[in-house]
Amino acid sequence: MQIDRITVTAGRTIPDPNVKFSNFRPDIALAATLGEGDDPVVATRRLQALAEALMDEHWKWLIGGRIDGSNRTDEASGVSRFAMDKIKGVNGPF
Repeated sequence: MQIDRITVTAGRTIPDPNVKFSNFRPDIALAATLGEGDDPVVATRRLQALAEALMDEHWKWLIGGRIDGSNRTDEASGVSRFAMDKIKGVNGPF
C-alpha cells in the first residue's frame, strides 16, 4: 500500500455565551499530499497539530466576537497572525 494523501479534522462543541441551550460546532478539515520520502506518520501528526491550532484559534475568535460583537463572517478577519504563522510554517516543528 502506498499512502499519498492525508486528511485530518478537528472539531469542537462550544456553548454560545449569549443564548441558553445553543452551541456552535465548528469543524476544520485539512488535506495534504505527501511528497517523495515523506513519513506518513510524521506528516499526519504535523497536519493534525495544525488543524487543532487553527480550531483553537477559531473558537476563541468566534466566542470572543459573540461577546464583544467584533467578529465578522464576510471575510477571513478572524484568522490571527498566530494561525497564519502556523499555516505558513506547516513544515516546521509542532
